[in-house]
This record gives sequence, structure tokens and C-alpha cells, in this order.
Amino acid sequence: MAETEAPTEAPTEAPTESPTEAPTETPTEAPTETPTEAPTESPTVSPTEAPTEAPTETPTQAPTEGPTQDPTTPEVCFNVSTFTKSWGNEMEWTVGCSDGSCRPCGSIPPEGSSYVGHAEYTQECCLPEDQESFMVTCTDTWGDGWHGGYLEIGGNNYCEQFLTGTEWIESMPNDFVTTEPGLYKYHKPNLIKFLNHYVLESKYSFIYPF
Repeated sequence: MAETEAPTEAPTEAPTESPTEAPTETPTEAPTETPTEAPTESPTVSPTEAPTEAPTETPTQAPTEGPTQDPTTPEVCFNVSTFTKSWGNEMEWTVGCSDGSCRPCGSIPPEGSSYVGHAEYTQECCLPEDQESFMVTCTDTWGDGWHGGYLEIGGNNYCEQFLTGTEWIESMPNDFVTTEPGLYKYHKPNLIKFLNHYVLESKYSFIYPF
């Protein structure tokens, strides 16, 4: 009888322990240093120039109509007659002191309008008595003269030859005298004629008071 072999036990493998993984330490991140900003230099403020004040203009004085003599200066008064021809609206004139020391007397058409053609206008002018002569200035706004128009002052004609251009100037002697304040004013040559007539009984006669 054959011998029965004892059953061979399969060797029991020793249980293999799963290797315990060493715990992985979470790497500690190196602290990130906050980058130090380079110091910002304060912008250099450009020096502020003191504002240049606008130059102060010297206040312009209101225009003076011409030097006026002391109101107490004695005056001589006379009539200026304006005789217009064609284009009287272009005619203007002034009579003033030759040295420019007084306010001139100027043409004043009726109601401030212009002169009209072929007419006669008369107005009184008063200027300082101490002047040896006066300046008569005639002007034409168009520039073609007065077309035969003229001024009559003390029996003499002025600007009668003003036939072209914009201006004509003549000198007028101060031959005016006053008898008494507030009374008649005469042109000297006419006063002489009057005296001759009165004293010498000549044919001359008094022409007119102003």
C-alpha cells in the first residue's frame, strides 16, 4: 500500500506591508519679499516765474479841443460870412490863433447840417484880442476846392482862390478893435474911414458894426 504523502502546505507569504511613504512635506515657499520700489524722486517743480504784469498804459486823457486861453483874456469878435457856390455841403472852415494858443472858431451850419449850394451864412467868432493875426483854414471834404465859394471877414475875402485840393490856409491880420465893453466892435480900416468922414467930411461912410 503506498504511503500517503502528507499534504504540502503552500507556504504562506508573509504579508508585505505596503511601504509607508514618508509624508511629503509641503514645501514652504520662501516668503516673497515685497519688491521695494525704487524711491520716486519728487518731480522738481520748475521755478514759477513771477507773473509779468501787463504794462499799465498811461490813461489817455480826453482830447482837448485846443488850448483855451484864460477866460478873462479880452476878446475881439467879428462876423464871418460864408458864401457857397456848387457843392456847398463839402465846405468847412476854422479861424484861430496863428500860434495855436487858442481854441479856433469853426463853421456851424444851421442846425448842425451841411451848407447848401449858392447860399450865404453868417456867424460870429470871438478870439483873443492880443493876437497880431489869425489863421483862416478852409477845407473841402471831397478834395476839389470850393468852386468859387469864399469867406468874407471885415470886408475882405478869404479862400476865394481855393479851387482844388482839400485845404487852403490864409493869414488874417487882427485889425479889429472894440470901442467899449459890450458896445460895437469895428474892423479897424472901416473905423478909420468912419473917423475921416466924421472929422474931415470925406466921402467915406461907416460900413457896419458887428
